[in-house]
Amino acid sequence: MKILYVRGNPRDNGGTEIVGNLFLRGLKKGGAEILDFRLSEKNIGDCRGCFACSAGFDRCGKCVIDDDMAEAIEFFDSADALVCLSPVYFYSMSAQMKRFFDRCFPFVRGYRFDSENGKMLNETGFEKKDKKFVSISVGSGRHDDVFEALSHTYKMIADAMGFEYVADITRGESAYFAMRELGSVRVRKVLSAFESAGECFAKTGRIPWERIDTMCMSLSRGRESFAKNAQVFWRLRRNGTPFESFSMVSDPRILLHEMCGMLNPKTAPEKADFKFVFPDKNWSMLLSVRGGECAFLDNARDNPADVTITVASGDWADVMSARRNVSALMRSGRMKVTGNMSLFASMKRIFSLGEDRRVGGV
Repeated sequence: MKILYVRGNPRDNGGTEIVGNLFLRGLKKGGAEILDFRLSEKNIGDCRGCFACSAGFDRCGKCVIDDDMAEAIEFFDSADALVCLSPVYFYSMSAQMKRFFDRCFPFVRGYRFDSENGKMLNETGFEKKDKKFVSISVGSGRHDDVFEALSHTYKMIADAMGFEYVADITRGESAYFAMRELGSVRVRKVLSAFESAGECFAKTGRIPWERIDTMCMSLSRGRESFAKNAQVFWRLRRNGTPFESFSMVSDPRILLHEMCGMLNPKTAPEKADFKFVFPDKNWSMLLSVRGGECAFLDNARDNPADVTITVASGDWADVMSARRNVSALMRSGRMKVTGNMSLFASMKRIFSLGEDRRVGGV
């Protein structure tokens, strides 16, 4: 399969890039012939609306603008499929992606009426017609209606240009992918689905619905949990934490916020305080359980606690992702626990730390 892979993300270290690279890796595994067209690195001007490309050509017109778009036009003409990757900017595609579609006007040869569905469609001059189309949209918010406008736009483009719209992949909560190294099994499952979906599409021209559902499934445990984690993420950004650091190590503040959101009221004690001390960051934080609810305090240096856990932030990230065993850390002296050891041993049940993100050995 010959595939034009268009990247509309201007930043190469975010969530869009992560899932896009995985889908592309799958396409390559599937043996596709690919033009990886990164719009942010190309010199592509805006469409002038001059209609010069519509004159004197029976099939595909020629744009008067001499720039890098010519490479995409030539490849796209005979391609079997188009895959578009874009972040969601103000509920639509990125400016780079919009410019790409505007510059596809040389393929438009007028209009036709489709009596079968009663719609006006574009007459196109592609050498290879009946192209397959996959869109991958990535946003920082939860699904809800974040993708509604962009998905509708893509569907209208596919209908008008005669594309077979194989999949509309909408991936919210992109900040979670910046923490992929610590990732829960749930996060790893989503990322793995992107790669396998790309391979499947390259081989069969289809993506199974269960694969699409996995790529799009929610990662947070509800809107409230997501909102709390998002607040931490944006606070770190305002404090100058670079995007790159999120992809290298999980911030304990985000980890503990997530852990607090996973409190299981049925197994939680009526009252308990869990203090976490991260010497490498000089941070002390508290998870305070009261009456089936959990509160997070990010400056708890002087607060008493029922259990105090002292550990490096990187080691705790490994514990949360089940890559590091608590017992081994304690034996080596890299984790120290003081206070109520029975309460510490109950943390897995108290915070619903199951198979998808468990405290190993607790």
